[in-house]
Amino acid sequence: MPFKGEQEVVFPQDSYSNVLLIYADNMRGKTSFLNALRWCFYGEAIERNRRVIEPFNIVNWDAADENEWEVSVDVKFELEEIEYELVRELQRKPMIHIPKRSSDLEIKVALRKDGKVIKPNEITHEINQIIPKDIARFFLFDGELLEEYEELVKEEASEKSERIKEEIEKVLGVPAFLNARDHLGVLLSKARTQQGKDAKDIKSIKSAVTQCELLEKQIKDLKRDLKLLEGNKNSNRKRITKLKEIIEEFRSVHEDQKDYEECKSDLSKLEKKQDILSAKKRDLLKEAWKDVISPLVEVKKTDLEKSRDKLIKPSKEEYKLEGKIEALESVLENHKCPTCTQDAGEEIRIEIKNNLEKLQAGAQNITSNNETLNGLQEKIRNLSAIKKTSASTEIPGIEKDLRSNSLDINKLDTERERLKKELSKHDTVQIKKDAKERDGLLILEGEIKTNIEDCRRNISVKRERYNVYAAKIDKDNTAKKMRSSRLVEAYKGLKLVFEDSISTLRDSLRFQVQKHATETFKELTTEQTYKGLKINKNYGLSIIDEKDREVTLRSSGAEEIVALSLVSGLNLTARKSAPIIMDTAMGRLDNKHRENLLRFIPDVVDQAILLVHEGEIRKEDAYKILESRIGGIYNIERVSSSQSKISKD
Repeated sequence: MPFKGEQEVVFPQDSYSNVLLIYADNMRGKTSFLNALRWCFYGEAIERNRRVIEPFNIVNWDAADENEWEVSVDVKFELEEIEYELVRELQRKPMIHIPKRSSDLEIKVALRKDGKVIKPNEITHEINQIIPKDIARFFLFDGELLEEYEELVKEEASEKSERIKEEIEKVLGVPAFLNARDHLGVLLSKARTQQGKDAKDIKSIKSAVTQCELLEKQIKDLKRDLKLLEGNKNSNRKRITKLKEIIEEFRSVHEDQKDYEECKSDLSKLEKKQDILSAKKRDLLKEAWKDVISPLVEVKKTDLEKSRDKLIKPSKEEYKLEGKIEALESVLENHKCPTCTQDAGEEIRIEIKNNLEKLQAGAQNITSNNETLNGLQEKIRNLSAIKKTSASTEIPGIEKDLRSNSLDINKLDTERERLKKELSKHDTVQIKKDAKERDGLLILEGEIKTNIEDCRRNISVKRERYNVYAAKIDKDNTAKKMRSSRLVEAYKGLKLVFEDSISTLRDSLRFQVQKHATETFKELTTEQTYKGLKINKNYGLSIIDEKDREVTLRSSGAEEIVALSLVSGLNLTARKSAPIIMDTAMGRLDNKHRENLLRFIPDVVDQAILLVHEGEIRKEDAYKILESRIGGIYNIERVSSSQSKISKD
């Protein structure tokens, strides 16, 4: 990462002056130094968010620019007077000129033990005999990753806490007893089988022997199934882990693919919106001509209405004339007045006839005006149908939306083409397949877990039934005389002794860890009223106050002190101690706690390597507090924004 070229650090060899201080400003390489050790031992470097760093990103940028892709970490150490040398290398694969991704690189690891080369397939096992990966967190201590310890404090067991617990017990020596117990279980099973063969002719227990044979076969089959399921679970988990690494490696491609699909979807929505807006504009434009001629129509309509109004009065007069004409025609026809019913004489009829002719002539003139009036009414109706529309107010808004939408379409189209070009560099089909496979395997993992639980439950049920029938055989006087029965009793007794011993050992070890951790805690904490620490079955530690109450809310500083106390407790209890390398271990501590920690650490471990900055502990303060316990000081110095170098102070 920031280290280009060869860097060398010699750890303190003196059992008294056993503290090494490595000073560096932030972002200069303290965590990278810790990661170099973690990568050398376990093949992975870790970010602050617990994500594994891709091998491609381990290579120093400047070295990569110079097409130098070889990275190696070489650690020489001694354990129980045996000398080891562990080397892990990262290099480009053959035929790859310029690596573009992690898959273009390969990792090689080599281990020598007292000069003897360890076979590659045995290296991981050998390293786990030294410090198992799952408890390395307690020795490669990163103060920024304290959430790891929360799993241990929880009373309910999780898969992670169970795994950490098992690894802790490896260091504490429990597996030796577990292996002995399991071996005795195998011997007991063989003796039981022989006992069944020897007792098959004893009539009083013949049925019990038959049931034992049947149940033994069923248990054997279930154990075989369980082994297969656990094998499937492990291989499935490895594949999931591998797929997660691959997916993580191409995380940016996944994000681009997701963005590309979203881009396509958004673009489709915008294009549909554009079509809808355009169609609405076209519909409005079909009627927009009405808005253009509307002022002229109103003027023409007003003129026609005026002309119509002038003709309406004669029309009314025509109605009156028609009434008069009808009345006069009635007199002439009936010779009587329709009003008073008196007879109309000759003279009167002649006069009425003359008036009738005049009225009829006037009515004829008025009728021609009515035709003109009807024509005007028709024109007014036609013009009234030409109403002003909303086009003039709606179209400007639609055009504004069309322009804005068009800009968004252009932006998305440009982004889509960029993403398409970027994705064309990768096998997106395979990446999708990997993601789909991972999702399927995660579902399968849950099913396998359920099947394992069912299988174990069935084994337990059948084992109980087996023991009932086996007890009948054990009680039979004839069967008791058989050699196989005596072996059964011996192995049963020994197995029980080891089971009790394991339980006692675990309790004893937890007590020892709690005792040493409490001593450390009291040395480190500034709160003297605390009674100490209490350990749970997961080796998680809780703070107990003076009234024997558990302190449930702990500050990050208190969390760090408890975690350090656990490290101390493990070191002092374990069969073999290990160095502790601490990165930013005092960042959350106040000055008094820092001083306590510095004074205490040299007496807890054989070697302590502290990665610090001047803000945590100044050099003059370190010399004052630690005095002759300091075995060396190194500085990580800036060369450039992408390079640092390590030099001895």
